[in-house]
Amino acid sequence: MKKLLYIHGYNGSPEGNSYRLFRKYMPQDEWQVIGMDYTQDDCAVALQEIRETIEREGINLVVGSSLGGFLTLLTTGIERIVINPCYLPSVELPKLGPLNDLPVPSRQMTATYAAFEPLLKTFSDEERNLITGYFANDDELLGDRYQNVFVEDVHGFCTIPGGHHVCEEAVKIICHPFTPEYQYMKRAHQASFKNKESVLRSKVCGCFSCLETFPASEAYFVKETDGQETAWCPYCDTDAVLGNASGYPITQEFLKAMQDEWF
Repeated sequence: MKKLLYIHGYNGSPEGNSYRLFRKYMPQDEWQVIGMDYTQDDCAVALQEIRETIEREGINLVVGSSLGGFLTLLTTGIERIVINPCYLPSVELPKLGPLNDLPVPSRQMTATYAAFEPLLKTFSDEERNLITGYFANDDELLGDRYQNVFVEDVHGFCTIPGGHHVCEEAVKIICHPFTPEYQYMKRAHQASFKNKESVLRSKVCGCFSCLETFPASEAYFVKETDGQETAWCPYCDTDAVLGNASGYPITQEFLKAMQDEWF
């Protein structure tokens, strides 16, 4: 079984609402969700505690929100998801305390985070590919002011509904790529690429772009850079063709599910 480590935000709880939502929506037969507390008064200590937990528990995925998102970004060498990351804690933490009736962080505390903030601009391409970012469309605390810098330092991000504290609908969206249904459709999507041999062995094909079905003989093929060929739809000129020899069902129901997922 794989393990997800959830890192909460400023003055949050290791088993709070966000933790419970991830336990609810991650596939329970494949994923165990673990929450942890950390020494939030010292960034270096917090990062060390997270690293020790990853090694001790055999963690496969780290998910962090707000201040936990900042810590998660800096937890290198593992797949990770950040949600509304508090991108510059030294700037934002002094605001978050009074705004939410929480203790005002000390200058000593914020200084420990400020020391690590420049590292956000040093990620290698390999590290960037391990990070997935989610930003809420109505974040009442951070707004959208860190979205552009996230794109510059990491890469693009996905938009989720709700505010700074992750809502149930947002967690459902974040967990969706880990569900068996999505993984099945992902493999089907991969089967639509460099698939000439499979299509030529098929009797019927379907396109999950326009939802047309047609004899395999009507498909045409386009060469990829390595010389292999991908089937294209004769009706909408899209490389979204699956043949029945691929093993995937060429039904309107499945093609529509694929269309909803990929288009």
